[in-house]
Amino acid sequence: MSKSQITFSLIYFLAVVACIQLAFDYKGAIDTTWTFVLVLLTLPCSLISIIFAWSLIHGAGLEFFTYMYLLFAGINVVWVNTIINYSRKSKKADADRNDLSDA
Repeated sequence: MSKSQITFSLIYFLAVVACIQLAFDYKGAIDTTWTFVLVLLTLPCSLISIIFAWSLIHGAGLEFFTYMYLLFAGINVVWVNTIINYSRKSKKADADRNDLSDA
C-alpha cells in the first residue's frame, strides 16, 4: 500500500469515528443528520441498517450500531484498497506486456 492509501484510509476511518460521536449520545437519542452522514460514509455495507431502522431511529442498541458501523468502515477500507492494488497490478502487468512486445 502506498503512503497516500494509508493516509486516506486513516482519514476515512477517523471521519467515521467522528460521525459516530456526533450521531449517537448513548443515552437513547440520535442526531438524525449525523446518522444519515454516517450511513452514507459506510455505504454499501450500511444498507443492512435499513433492516434495523426502527431501532436506530429510536436509539436502541447504539453500542451495537457503533460496532456495526466501525466494522463497515473497516470492510470499506479493505475493499477500496484491494481494488486500488488490483488496478495497479493490472496496469503494471499491461505495461510489462507492452514492453516485451516492443522488444
